[in-house]
Amino acid sequence: MATYTIEKKNFKDNHKTTNEVVLVDVLEIDKAEDLLRIQSHIEAEIAEPITKLTLNGLTKKSNYAFEGLKYCLVIEEGNCIGYGYGYLEGRDVFYIDTIAVAPEHRRKKVATDIKAALVKYGFGFKDVNIVKAITQENNIGAIAINETLGLQLEGEKQEL
Repeated sequence: MATYTIEKKNFKDNHKTTNEVVLVDVLEIDKAEDLLRIQSHIEAEIAEPITKLTLNGLTKKSNYAFEGLKYCLVIEEGNCIGYGYGYLEGRDVFYIDTIAVAPEHRRKKVATDIKAALVKYGFGFKDVNIVKAITQENNIGAIAINETLGLQLEGEKQEL
């Protein structure tokens, strides 16, 4: 796994969204069911374990949820075709967790729109100075999205 980060001072909010992106705290049942179908696809595709989301956890507000938790969905014709989520790690880091897209909707900028929305959301917290995401080292598409949005492999010098 590789860690990618971007500092607030280097973030340029110039991404033009091409899909309908929605940020929510809890999901409607039909959107949660769509998300869980997508989750089952990616579980079969990747080697690393992912955080298992549940219908109950997605559709009900919880006092035990991560601070700053936000789900980002891309909606097409009323259905969730891709999702991601992120949350605060301490006061100054926003962590983007899993991003996944239904197989039939890949290569349509869905994941880029999700990650861009989550980066922007993360930097909306007053104390957040860094957004980070973990990416599989062989996931060429995710690496390209990171680079497009200005996230850099941790340890590489960020330009001012």
